[in-house]
Amino acid sequence: MNGKILIVVIVYILINSVCVCKASTVFDDDYDMSGLQRIVDESGVDFDMEEYAGKLIAGKGIMDFENGQDYLDYLIRFISSEIKQNAHIYSSIFAIAIASGIIAGFGSIFNNTYVSMAGANISYIMLLVILLAGFVKVVDIAGDIVAVVFEFMRLMMPTYFLAVAASGNVNSAIGFYEISLVVAAAVEWMFLNIYIPFTKIHVLLAIADSMSSEKRLSKIAGIVRGFQKWMLRTTIAAVSGINMIEGIILPSVDNTTVSAVSRFAQAIPGIGNTANTVTSVALGSSSLIKNTIGVTGLVAVIAIAVIPALRIAASSLAYNVISAIVQPIADKGVTECISIVSEDIKMLYKMVITLAFVVIVTLAIVCASTNKIV
Repeated sequence: MNGKILIVVIVYILINSVCVCKASTVFDDDYDMSGLQRIVDESGVDFDMEEYAGKLIAGKGIMDFENGQDYLDYLIRFISSEIKQNAHIYSSIFAIAIASGIIAGFGSIFNNTYVSMAGANISYIMLLVILLAGFVKVVDIAGDIVAVVFEFMRLMMPTYFLAVAASGNVNSAIGFYEISLVVAAAVEWMFLNIYIPFTKIHVLLAIADSMSSEKRLSKIAGIVRGFQKWMLRTTIAAVSGINMIEGIILPSVDNTTVSAVSRFAQAIPGIGNTANTVTSVALGSSSLIKNTIGVTGLVAVIAIAVIPALRIAASSLAYNVISAIVQPIADKGVTECISIVSEDIKMLYKMVITLAFVVIVTLAIVCASTNKIV
C-alpha cells in the first residue's frame, strides 16, 4: 500500500510540474502564435503577444495604468500627427468654403446672380473633388482594418479552440469553432460588400441632394442611412445572442462529461482522491492556457483596431470642426456637404467599433462559459 501511495505522489508531482511549466510557456509548438504576431507587426502595432501572455500568467493586470499619462500623451500626439498629415486636405476645404462665401457676397452686392451661381458651381466642383478624395482615403482605412481583423481571427481560431478542447470543453470547442467561422465570414462579407458600399452610396446621394433646392433624394438617403444603423444593431444582437445560446448549452454538456469522469476516477479504491486532484490540476492549467490565449488575442484585436479607429475619428472631427468654423461665412450647400462627409466618416468609425465589439464579445463569452468545469 505504501508503495502505491508513493507512486501516486510521484505521478502527481510530475503532472503538476508539467502543467505549471506548460502554462508558463503558452506560446510553444502546441499553440503557435507566430502567424498572429506577424499580423500584429504588419499592422504597425508595438504589441508582443508572448510577453503579454507571460504577464498574464504571472498574475499581473490586463492593463498597465501606471503609464496612463504616457498613453494620454501618445494619444494626443497621434491625433495631432494625423491632422497634420491631412492638413493640405483640410486647408484646401477651408479655403474653398471661404472663397464660396466671398463670391456669393460679391454677387449679392452687385445684384449679379450669374456670378453667384457660377462661383457656387465652381466651388462645389472643387470642394467635391477634395472631399471625395479624403473620404475614399478613410474608406480604404476602414476596409483594410476589417480584412486585417478577420484574418487575425481566422488564424487565431484553430489555436484558441484547440486550447479550449484541451481544457475539457471538447463539445464547446467544436460548436464555438463552427459558429465562429460562419459568423466571421458573414460579418466580414456584410461589412465589405454591403455596409461600406452603402456608405459610399449615401455620401453621393446626400451631397447630390444638398446641391438641389428641391431635396428630391433626401428620402432615399434616409433609407440607406437607416439600413446601415439597422445592420450594425442587428450584427451586435445576432452575434451576442448566438454566442450566449452556445455558451449556455455546450459547456453544460462538457460539465456533465467531465463530472462523470471525475466521479469515476474518485471511486477508484486507494487512489480515487489523488486521481481526482490530478485531474483538477491538469484541467486548471489547461484552462489557464485557454484564458491566456483568449485574453491575449482580445487585447491584440483592440490594439490592431484602435489606431485605424482613431484615424477615422480624427478625420470626422476635423471635417466637423471645419464645417462649424466656415458656417457663418460659406455658402449653405458647401457647409452641408462638409457635414455630410463628416457624418459618413463617423458611420465608418461606428463600423470599426462594432467590429471590435463583435470579436471581444465572442472571445469573452467563450472564455467565461468554458470556465465552468467542475
